[in-house]
Amino acid sequence: MYMLRLVFHIVLPFSFLFINIYSQENTIMKEQYIQVEAHIKLWVMTQGKPGNTACLFINGAGANSSFWSDNLCSKLVEKGFYVIKYDHRDFGYSDKLDFEKQPYDVMDLAKDAITILDSLSIEKSHIIGHSMGGFIAQLLAIHSPNKVISFTSISSSTNSPDIPPPP
Repeated sequence: MYMLRLVFHIVLPFSFLFINIYSQENTIMKEQYIQVEAHIKLWVMTQGKPGNTACLFINGAGANSSFWSDNLCSKLVEKGFYVIKYDHRDFGYSDKLDFEKQPYDVMDLAKDAITILDSLSIEKSHIIGHSMGGFIAQLLAIHSPNKVISFTSISSSTNSPDIPPPP
């Protein structure tokens, strides 16, 4: 198995961009930090060809992007998809915040997903979310339908008090 690893360090005003590029059997994996707000950078991994149809994976609270297995992502890349997964703010490799000083809510997390797509020049994507990520996927479908080809909400709720809880 052939692996090429290039590491780029680029210093931009008020930000630091770190990119790892791996090439493995014609599959390109790229790790980078994307600035979603002036003081917040999120760790993002992409796999596949950037021009292919995108699949954005959004994990739940308490899980980092490794929740979405390499096997799943590789199979999608083999089928011709461009896979994107990331760590939420305050989790994994993404920036940690002092919530008391910089509070955020689930709409901010939905905006993070849109900013990632925009930063990667993705017009539309399949959105797949688990747990809280499924709730974020629902918000994207409601508030940014122009960015959504389809969405899958796994083990999620609408958070509506009118919906009965699971049995």
